[in-house]
Amino acid sequence: MGEELVIIENEFIKLEKDELSKYFGYLDRKYECSLEIQKIILKIILERISKQYCESDNSIENLFNLIPDEVLTEWIEKIDNLYNNDKEGIKKIDYKGIENIYFFYYFPKNIYKIHRLLRDLSQNGLLKVNPNILDIGCGPGSATIGLLEFYTIIANVIKNTKFEITINLLDENEEFIKIAKLFIDKYKKTLPSNLEVRLKFIEQQTIDSKFNIEQ
Repeated sequence: MGEELVIIENEFIKLEKDELSKYFGYLDRKYECSLEIQKIILKIILERISKQYCESDNSIENLFNLIPDEVLTEWIEKIDNLYNNDKEGIKKIDYKGIENIYFFYYFPKNIYKIHRLLRDLSQNGLLKVNPNILDIGCGPGSATIGLLEFYTIIANVIKNTKFEITINLLDENEEFIKIAKLFIDKYKKTLPSNLEVRLKFIEQQTIDSKFNIEQ
């Protein structure tokens, strides 16, 4: 076990202040999502707009350039108007038909927002080694991927500890569910060998519906 991280009772992870700064200090400055995540985003976008790409091509520039200019122009216009208020105030956003746009633009901006919460939990010894996650209103999976990124950092430090994360996704938008599942399936291939991810429950339904998750 690495000296920097302490696992309490083989059930929870606790990081001391110095270790938090060492491994998660990026939260206190400007940061961007990893190149691996950027590549996965672009490959999913290309698949969803039916553009072929070479699976072995890992150049961000090459992948990005495969997206037609007219598609990017249309997306920029829709992004500009996505959260505009009307005279009656803010309306609930209907993401139907703009899932690709939201995923392309907002996903990389949102995945690390959960890291501050996870950092606080780990500082107080409340972060589980084997969490069972229910992501309600998961969208394209931003928070879930952010959590996997956080655990990846930890798993790369504590190499002799096995981490198992169970993920349950719930959203009313079927296309977001498809994107989230596709992303997780691709992202799992990049995880360290001591970090296992299971997609246990994936369902498309309205958030106010009743649902059950087997333990």
